[in-house]
Amino acid sequence: KISDYVVCFLSDAWVDRGWPEGEMSAAMAAEFSNGAKRVLPMMVSDGSKVLEEYPILKGKAYLKWGDGIDPAVEQIQALLERRDQKAAPTDS
Repeated sequence: KISDYVVCFLSDAWVDRGWPEGEMSAAMAAEFSNGAKRVLPMMVSDGSKVLEEYPILKGKAYLKWGDGIDPAVEQIQALLERRDQKAAPTDS
């Protein structure tokens, strides 16, 4: 099964690893091909190195690990609720 979303935990160390970058690149490619939001970035470090290496992420909203887990959970829940509302059958 293909996941609906990919949460990427991004840090300076992440930039130097091949497979996590490949996972994010594949998810971003799928996002661009169908226009649906799939990649949910979570910035673990200050983000400067990540954004320097991946300027395409500058245009995406991302969460900051330092803000705590509650804002992340709230935003992910809101995203899932919007998805479920779009998928719900309408009464005609």
